[in-house]
Amino acid sequence: MEPDHLLTSVRVVCMNHPRVSALDHVLHLVDDLLFPSARLTLPRCVLFDSPRLFLRVLSALDNDANRCKFEKQQQMRLAMQAAAQRGQLWTVQLLYQRHPAALTGATAQAAGASGHLPMIQWVHEIKRCLMNVDYYAAVYKTFEASASRGDLRTVQWLVRTYERVVFDLSIPAGAGHLEVTKWIWEHGRYRCRSNAADEVAKRGDLEMMKFLVGHSLVKDGSSALDLAAEFGHLELLRWLAENEEKHRWQFTSNAMNRAAANGFIEVVIWLYENEKANCCSEAMENAAEFGHLDELKWVYDHRCGCEEYAVNAMDLAAMNGHLEVVQWLHANAVSTCSPLGFDLAAGGNHLDVVQWLHENQRGGCTAQAMDRAAKGGHLEMVKWLHYNRNEGCSDLAMDQAAANGHLDVVAFLHENRIEGCTKFALIIAADNGDLKMVQWLLAHKPTNFSAEDVAEALELAARSGSLEMVKSLHTSCSDACCSYPVAAAAASGNLEIVRWLHENCRQKFSSEVVSGAAENCQVEVLRWLSSRSTLKCPTHALIGAFATGNFEMFQFLDITAQKDRDFLVAAKTLAARHHQTEVMQWLTENYSEVR
Repeated sequence: MEPDHLLTSVRVVCMNHPRVSALDHVLHLVDDLLFPSARLTLPRCVLFDSPRLFLRVLSALDNDANRCKFEKQQQMRLAMQAAAQRGQLWTVQLLYQRHPAALTGATAQAAGASGHLPMIQWVHEIKRCLMNVDYYAAVYKTFEASASRGDLRTVQWLVRTYERVVFDLSIPAGAGHLEVTKWIWEHGRYRCRSNAADEVAKRGDLEMMKFLVGHSLVKDGSSALDLAAEFGHLELLRWLAENEEKHRWQFTSNAMNRAAANGFIEVVIWLYENEKANCCSEAMENAAEFGHLDELKWVYDHRCGCEEYAVNAMDLAAMNGHLEVVQWLHANAVSTCSPLGFDLAAGGNHLDVVQWLHENQRGGCTAQAMDRAAKGGHLEMVKWLHYNRNEGCSDLAMDQAAANGHLDVVAFLHENRIEGCTKFALIIAADNGDLKMVQWLLAHKPTNFSAEDVAEALELAARSGSLEMVKSLHTSCSDACCSYPVAAAAASGNLEIVRWLHENCRQKFSSEVVSGAAENCQVEVLRWLSSRSTLKCPTHALIGAFATGNFEMFQFLDITAQKDRDFLVAAKTLAARHHQTEVMQWLTENYSEVR
C-alpha cells in the first residue's frame, strides 16, 4: 500500500518508528484495523469532501463480499445525491462512470438545490431530460438557490437556457438582490408568487421597495406598512406614506403595537402625529413587557383610560424583571399588579422585583410562584418564598424541578416542605437519563413509588439506552416488570441493555420483543435474539425494511422468515412507492413469485 493511501493516523504514529514503517505488510494490517469501513457508508463519506477517503471507502465497498450488488448500487445512488447537493462535481462524475443509472431526477433536484452552476450544466449536458422532470423541479430549485444568494451568473444561464420557464421574481427581491431582480424583469419571464414587499419592508430596503412599487410588482393585502414600523424603518414608512396612490396597503394597530414593543419611539410618535395609527392598550403592554420606559410614558400620556390596562402592563413588566417600569406604573397608573404578575416574576427569577412587590404592594402571589421558581431551578428564589411568604407550593414544584434536573431544589423541598412529588418526578427523570436524580429519588422516596411507577421508568430508561439507569431501577422492581423494558430496549437497538435484562430478569422473551426489533430494523438485536430464542420474526413486522431499503434486514429476512407471495408482492409495492429501485431489483432477482 502506498504511503498516501494509508490513514493519516497510521502515517503519523509510524513516522517515529522506522522499523515498523519499513514493514509494508504491518502498515497494511494496522491500517485495516483502524479503518472504519463497516461504519462509514459511501453517502456519509461524501460529507467529509475528501477524495482520498472517498476512493478508499469506494474501494472497500467494491471488495465487500457481504454486500450484494444491489446494496452497492444503492449506496452509489445515495452518495451521488448527497454529492450533488453539496456541489461535489468530481464525486458525481466518478460515480456516474461506475453506475450511470444513479443519475436520476432526484439527483438532478439535489444538484439544483446546491445552486452550483458547473454541476447544473453537467447534468444538463449529460441527461437534459432530468431537468424537466416534475415540471422543471430541478430548474426551479437551481433558481431558488442561486437567486436567493444573488448569483447573477447562474440566474442568467437559467433564464437563457430555459426560455419558456416562468421564474419567481419574489425570491431575489425578498432576499434584497436588486441587480438580479432588475435583470430578470428585463430579460426573462417572471411572476411574483409571494408578496416580496413584506420581506423588503422587514429589511427597510427602500430602493427595492421603490422598484417593486414603481413596476407594479406588489400585491394587495401586504403587511409592508406594519412590518416597516415593527422594525423601525422610518424612512421607508415616510416614502410609503407619500406614495399611497401607488399601492393599496393600510396601516393596522399592529404598526404602533410592535413599534412600541421594539422600542422605536420615533416611529410611534410619527404614526401618532400623522394619524396613521392610534395609541391602544396593546402598545402600552408591549412597551412595558420589553422594558421600554420612555415609550411607555409617551403612550400612557397620549391615551385616555389606560388605567384598565395598566395591571396587565405591570404583570408583563414584572414577568420580565423590569423593576423600573413596575415602579413607574405603581406610582402613576395602578396601585398593584395581579397575583399572576408576582408568580411570573418569581418564575423568571427576578428576586429584586419579587422583594419590591412584597414590600410595597397589597397583592400577593399563589403557590404557583414557588412552583415556577422550582421548575426553573431558582434555589434562592425558592428559599426566599419559603421563608418570607405563606402561599407554599404544590407537588408540581418537586415534579418540575426533578424533570429539569435541579437536584438542589428537589433536596431543599424534600427537607423543608411536606408536599412531596408524584410518580412523574421519577418517570421524567428516567426518560431524561438523569441518573443522579433517579438514584436520589429512589433513596429518599419523597413519595411512595409503586412497582408500576418504577416499571414505567425502567421502560423509558431501557428505550433511551442508559444501562446504569436500568441497573438502578431494576433493584426497586421485580422480574415481572421486565417484559416491557426488554421490548423497549430491543425496539431502540440497545443490545447491551437487552443482554443485561435477559441475564438478570430470568424471563423468556415475548413476541413483542422480536416484533419491536424487527419493525425498527434493529438487525444486531434480531440476530442476538434469534440465537437465544425459538421465536420467529413475523413477516408483517419486517415489511417496513422494504420502504427504507435496509439490505441488512433483507439478509436476515432471507434466513429466518417464512415468505409467501402476498408478502413479497406487498414488499415490492411498498418499495416502488418509496422509490427504492435497488430493492425492487433485488426482489425480482431473488423471488420468482414477483417477477
